[in-house]
Amino acid sequence: MILRKCYANGFSRNNFCYGNVGDRVICPDWNHLADCGNGLHGLLNCNGDWDLLDGTEWLLIEPDDEIVVIDDKKCKFNSGIVVFRNPDPSGMIKMIDVGLLDSNAAFRWAEHIAQDREIVVDRITESKYAYLWGIEFGTHLETMVNRITDSTYAYLWARYVGSDYKLLIDRIDNSKDAFHWAADIGNYDRMLPLVIDPYWISRWEMHFSI
Repeated sequence: MILRKCYANGFSRNNFCYGNVGDRVICPDWNHLADCGNGLHGLLNCNGDWDLLDGTEWLLIEPDDEIVVIDDKKCKFNSGIVVFRNPDPSGMIKMIDVGLLDSNAAFRWAEHIAQDREIVVDRITESKYAYLWGIEFGTHLETMVNRITDSTYAYLWARYVGSDYKLLIDRIDNSKDAFHWAADIGNYDRMLPLVIDPYWISRWEMHFSI
């Protein structure tokens, strides 16, 4: 499935008409090059940059044939059938295989299709999106904190979610995060040996000598 959006009149921002459910859409100037233009654009299996989705109505299109992945943000295709169009995205739930969603798409799904947020919890596997889930939704905190392996998001979780310090402190592994942890949370003696970068040593000396 290809996810995209259009406006209430069925047109995209580039004035291409996607029509209604059941309509076949065809690009008039298709080529196979992996770059923007000369194709119909969207997010393959909902994965990609959701900020590119522009419009008031959600579209799902089942492509007919070749799909060209342009980059990690979008894809393009030649033609397909509109299988969903609605300003309310909740009807897409039964049409999408959430097992194909990456962490970014799963988080954005949870933002926009909150009626069934629980079905994408297991798709949140990256530190960034586990942290964002904790901040934005405040649910499944035990699950999400265990998926945070990145040092920066370990610090951010401890600072802003405010839990699991003993678990997360072992995931701090660089000078910048060690400095911020000591300055904002504490554990001065534990963080000091991790500060080895000259810039952050200087910051440490200025901050903690005051």
